[in-house]
Amino acid sequence: MQIPSRLPEATRIVRFTRPSGLMVRTIAASLIALSGAAVGTTAHAQTGTTPPDAAQADPKRERARLSELLTDWIHYSKISRLDLANDYAKALLESGLSDADFVALVEDWAKQEKAFQATVISAQKNAVLEENAGKLAAKFEAGKKAAARNATEISRNIGLLTKSLRERDYGRQRLIFAGEYAAPQLLQAFLDKSDPIRQAAVREVFIGMGKQATIPLCTALAGLDPASQQALVSVLGDATAQYPTAVPFLAELRLQTASQEVRT
Repeated sequence: MQIPSRLPEATRIVRFTRPSGLMVRTIAASLIALSGAAVGTTAHAQTGTTPPDAAQADPKRERARLSELLTDWIHYSKISRLDLANDYAKALLESGLSDADFVALVEDWAKQEKAFQATVISAQKNAVLEENAGKLAAKFEAGKKAAARNATEISRNIGLLTKSLRERDYGRQRLIFAGEYAAPQLLQAFLDKSDPIRQAAVREVFIGMGKQATIPLCTALAGLDPASQQALVSVLGDATAQYPTAVPFLAELRLQTASQEVRT
C-alpha cells in the first residue's frame, strides 16, 4: 500500500514500525481502562444512579447558582430584555426544585419575595413573559400551600400568634391559608386555657377561616367536655352569621347535652 506523500515522515514511520511488547501492553491497559469507564457510565445511566462527583455537589454553590437565576430573571424582566428573562424563567422551571424548595429560594436563599411578587404581576401583563411568569407564580403558590399545611409549620405559625404585631399578622395569614389542615392543632391551642392571649388569637383565626373551620369544629363538638363545648359554641355562634353550616350541629348539641351552660 502506498503512503500518500502529504503525510508527515513521522507518520509513515509509525505506520510501519512494529509495536514493542511494552507498547502493546500499554495500549491494552488503556483500552481496558476506557472500557471500564464506559461500562460505569452506562451502568449509571441504566440504573439511574448519580455519579459520585455529581452526588457530592456543593449545596451552597447550587443555592447561589439558583439565587442568581432568580435575581437575573427579575432584573431582565424589569428592563424588558424579554428573551433573556424567558431564558432565566425556563432555567428556574427546569431546575428540578420542588415547590417547597422554590419558596425557600425566593424567601430565604435569595430573599427576593417582594421583588418576585412585583415581577410576577408586571410580567403577567406582558404577552411574551406571561406564560413562564404564570408558571413561576403557580409553583410559588403551590409551595406556599404545601408549607402552610405542614404540621411543623402550622405549629410554628400558632406560636407566632403571641409575638410581635408583624409576626402575629403573618402567622394568622398562614394559618387561614392552611385552612382545615390547621384546625386540629388550632383547636388544641384554643382549648388550652393556660395562655389566654393565644386562645383569643386562635379564636380570631377561626373566625377568619370561616367555612373552612366550621365543619372540623362541628365534628369535634361531640367528643368534648361541656366546658370545651361551651367555648367552641361561642366561636361557631359568631361564624353562623356568614356560614350557617354550623346551625344543625348546634341544634343537635343543644338537644343532647346535659349542660345548661351549653344549651344557653
